[in-house]
Amino acid sequence: MRMLLQWAKEMNANYVRLAHYPHSEEMVRLADEMGLLVWAEVPVYWTISWTNPATFDNANAQLSDLMKRDRNRASVIVWSIGNETPGQRAAQCLHGQAGRHRPRAGRYPPGRGRARGAPERSEVVVEDPLADQLDLASFNEYAGWYWSNNRDMLNFRFNIRYRKPVVITEFGADALGGYHADADTRWSEEYQQRLYENQIKMLGAIPGLRGMSPVEIRPDSARRAPARIRSEVAGDRRASCRAGRDGASILIWFSYSRCWYSSLQRVSASAW
Repeated sequence: MRMLLQWAKEMNANYVRLAHYPHSEEMVRLADEMGLLVWAEVPVYWTISWTNPATFDNANAQLSDLMKRDRNRASVIVWSIGNETPGQRAAQCLHGQAGRHRPRAGRYPPGRGRARGAPERSEVVVEDPLADQLDLASFNEYAGWYWSNNRDMLNFRFNIRYRKPVVITEFGADALGGYHADADTRWSEEYQQRLYENQIKMLGAIPGLRGMSPVEIRPDSARRAPARIRSEVAGDRRASCRAGRDGASILIWFSYSRCWYSSLQRVSASAW
């Protein structure tokens, strides 16, 4: 665990998103010791049984236990109540959870949001029925990977309909370690590098941007899920690495960091 957090420190990250489930208490204690901020999360996402009352009870118990355990940890700055949750039924379930925990939390439970809108359009609208219960406008987006491409993503703008701090909780791309081509060829390290450069330009145009969580996955995390961490940035700090489909390490650790840091200095000057 210390090694994972040390990697985040070496990449100049200043917070980690411990997704998508409660991590051990030792991990949070180490974050306290090492001066890393923590986004804490429970496994509420995707296609779980949203209409089953036991789903809410389970999620509520996990979040309650997590908050009780870590409420005095200096590192924990976000209690996340879900990730990539679909539709109105999920919103109804999470609305009750957020409302129940709000008066009990020293830090309110922010954490989920989704970018909705047709990727073909130049405007991506971010809205969520839970917005009134949350403190952050946060969402995952994969421009240049699941939609658009490296060139066209710079034509998109985000319309975020809330006066709340914005945190991009996931973005990034896969690549095959050692595969080189031009910046328009997917799976190449050059495509991945250009995607991160353009993502920073695109996201830097969001007026309320306060942090980013580029995806970082340890090379063997596909086989050992507990090894996964999300390693992040707020303000002018950022670095990331993503494991390829074959588990190979993607070398964006330090080789690309110089352009990221210089870009983020410009981003933070306009965003804060």
